[in-house]
Amino acid sequence: MSQGSATHIRFDDDRTLLQASAQPAVAVWVGARSIARQVFRHDPPTPAELEQAIDQVEDALMATGLRQAARGHLVTGDAALMAPLGVRSSGEIATRDEVELAFQRLASVALGQPLPTGTAPLGREHAAILLILREFMHHLGYEGVRVEGSWQAVDPPHYN
Repeated sequence: MSQGSATHIRFDDDRTLLQASAQPAVAVWVGARSIARQVFRHDPPTPAELEQAIDQVEDALMATGLRQAARGHLVTGDAALMAPLGVRSSGEIATRDEVELAFQRLASVALGQPLPTGTAPLGREHAAILLILREFMHHLGYEGVRVEGSWQAVDPPHYN
């Protein structure tokens, strides 16, 4: 995945796919739906559930061999996934700082603080997506995430 390029991201049940242009997709074997089902037993998740999910994402990232580097933006074709970040239409971007702020709000609510006025609860799957985005940005060096058209990854080979 080259510096400054856009990397498409797709959230599947049990994995998250990353694909930079002209490169094979990389499967990160952790999925938003599996975190939502198996780890987040409460809505909002508890602090222990958030920590467990962070550990799973970090372990999955380490298994890919990808390292921290300047990578530009993550891109998704699914605006509905980004709506909780305020990203609703093509071209809109949520920066790394905005994703971090949204995650800190989730962590505060997990600790028992009320939601800020006018803020809707995320739900388990959106909370998992937020956590995955945050960890990818933090550990892999993405600057933000934007909505852009639609995208279909070429699945990477699956090694048993």
